[in-house]
Amino acid sequence: APVCAANQIANTVYNENFENHNLTFSRWASASAVGPNPWYFPQTLNPYGEDDLHYATSGLWHLWGDNLSQVNDGWMEMTQGVTVPSNGNPYMRFRHSYAFEWDNAGYYDGGVLEYSANSGAWTDAAPLFTHNGYDGVINSPFTPYNPLKGRQGFRASSWGYQSTRLNLASLAGQNVRFRFRVGADGDYAYWGWFIDDVQVYTCVA
Repeated sequence: APVCAANQIANTVYNENFENHNLTFSRWASASAVGPNPWYFPQTLNPYGEDDLHYATSGLWHLWGDNLSQVNDGWMEMTQGVTVPSNGNPYMRFRHSYAFEWDNAGYYDGGVLEYSANSGAWTDAAPLFTHNGYDGVINSPFTPYNPLKGRQGFRASSWGYQSTRLNLASLAGQNVRFRFRVGADGDYAYWGWFIDDVQVYTCVA
């Protein structure tokens, strides 16, 4: 995904590369509505061992949403909102890699991106994507079902890191928080969702 057009530069208002642990812990928090919480930061807090799970696209650290082998619905969210600039062209951009359980019968597990504007309800960010949005429907064909069943989402595999960009013009002037949400059915586990370099910025001439 591009950052800005060729004749523009980025004026960053929020940047999170997850290298400063104290800053990250103050900016991000995780929770679960169903089942165990699948989210980890830093990687030393996961039960699988640190060395296997350094998979950042810059630096060493990142968010990780595990694709569990049991039904769950959990998220990692920003604890503080960012005021979306009203000047220029505002965007949110992040880098991520994912591998969720799937086979020829269906796409069982997956992740979605949601936002809350001015402390309002969480809303799916799909209409805001400009580049590298969702892959398709999380159909979870067998019971016990994924709580995100039927929703568009990131599913299957990205085959490495990619970047996704959102146009925030419709949210200009509002205080916005984002959250990354993972859902799984009660079947096999897989790698999950790795997220790095989250930015909110505006493109100006």
